[in-house]
Amino acid sequence: MGNVRSGSFEIFKKGGATKISLFLPSRNNAGYVSKDGAVYVEAAPSKGTRPDGLPDIDWKTQKVVFALGQNDIAQLLGNPEASLVHSKDGVSKTLKFIAGKEKYTGTYLMNLNQREEGKDEMKVSVAFSAGEFAALGVLLKAALPIILGWNLPIPEGASE
Repeated sequence: MGNVRSGSFEIFKKGGATKISLFLPSRNNAGYVSKDGAVYVEAAPSKGTRPDGLPDIDWKTQKVVFALGQNDIAQLLGNPEASLVHSKDGVSKTLKFIAGKEKYTGTYLMNLNQREEGKDEMKVSVAFSAGEFAALGVLLKAALPIILGWNLPIPEGASE
């Protein structure tokens, strides 16, 4: 996969945290996109509280990563509560946002689960405020042309 763009959108809450990063597409020598980019959603649960009172996030042993491709982004932009499922090589991952109700209207709870044969299921939930969820939507809309390579210049010497 291409290189990650510097920086990530990070949300840290008492129960867990998420980092959302943009990975650039790769181009071949002819200038064609050889591999689309993606938006990586990484999430990990809190394993307690650090001495400074902030959540202690377990990024090493409990992290779940979900790569959002163009179809995933399109589904989320059309229906924020779409359930996305990726399965490969005996590993199944599910990403779902659940809208808050009543006094939580406008907020969302992100659930990210990973199941793998012979291992305990990993589950991470991270709450998004209304503003955080709106920012995620802006980032996904901006990421779509980038992960498709529509904004990348064709390298010099490449045939069109």
